[in-house]
Amino acid sequence: MKLLKTVLLMCFLLSPPLYADNLTEEKKAAIYELLSMTDATDVGRIFGEAYIQHIALTLKQFNPDLEPRVYLILQEEVNAVIDDELLRKHSLHERMIPVYHRYLTLDETRQLIDFYRSPIGQKAMSVIPQMVEEGTLVAQEWGLSLVPEIEERVLTRLQQEGVQVGY
Repeated sequence: MKLLKTVLLMCFLLSPPLYADNLTEEKKAAIYELLSMTDATDVGRIFGEAYIQHIALTLKQFNPDLEPRVYLILQEEVNAVIDDELLRKHSLHERMIPVYHRYLTLDETRQLIDFYRSPIGQKAMSVIPQMVEEGTLVAQEWGLSLVPEIEERVLTRLQQEGVQVGY
């Protein structure tokens, strides 16, 4: 019995990942179309902006007297690389295709394309970014509103358990 379990576990661990269906050229093209129409690669631009801000902050921290031209060069070069990868090489699309392939069949991908072409799909694409942004702020505020109760309960419980915390 132990041998059977071991063999089954090895088969499971060594088997290829499960996908919704085969990645045909037709499915790859459909996923590419879905990625393009939903601006799924905007995450690349968001990464670029976050990277620029991070590097600019680090540069300013260690070199407070840097010329403003340095920050302009940083922004131009980062954006040039991001644009080249997104628009010319489509490298993010190529990396995203396996992710979509893993979770969606060709038929589901086509249904999503049809949805995003519809008026309600167009509206969803236009309002979801703002909804996510606002929802994130609401969730952060909600989380912060729980901090006093959480702190009180954790400290009370630790006290009950006899744990000393230098707080």
